[in-house]
Amino acid sequence: MFQMDWANTGLVQTKGAAKPDFVVYVQPSNAHHDIMVGEVKPPNASISQAESDLVKIGKELRLMLNRLILLGTPDPVVCGILVEGFNMTTFTMDLPAPQLYRMQMLAQTPIFRRRTDFVCIPALLSRLVQIKDIAIGTARNVYETAILKSSGCHGQGIALYEVAPYLPFCER
Repeated sequence: MFQMDWANTGLVQTKGAAKPDFVVYVQPSNAHHDIMVGEVKPPNASISQAESDLVKIGKELRLMLNRLILLGTPDPVVCGILVEGFNMTTFTMDLPAPQLYRMQMLAQTPIFRRRTDFVCIPALLSRLVQIKDIAIGTARNVYETAILKSSGCHGQGIALYEVAPYLPFCER
């Protein structure tokens, strides 16, 4: 279901202008739809960039969400993972109302660096499973939307969120 590209790849909708460290996407039919991004910074990394990685992830999540909305995906939620040194933070972004982007921090978890830190593994894994489950929900919605469109039921893109929070049913 999921496919992943590591560094030196760009988000589809930016034609390579936004380059996260990794992108997780689904590809129903021949279309590429990003649903998760990640930024990784090693410990003691210098902060020499104009915008923080948190701001960068927020912008990337917004671009990904916009593309899913234009596709007609019902209730899309995109995910982000930020690793800074020995801490991992997970995020989601959704659109609860028209033009109201909501970015939420789900969890901040330490990543182990010593043998004594192995007690962090269950918390780390539960956070990764949490974000994976959210991404699976969005991936299912993307696939269902692609199936509906291929069968002749076309969504209205953003209008779905202005009129009703669901895809209209196809008449059979």
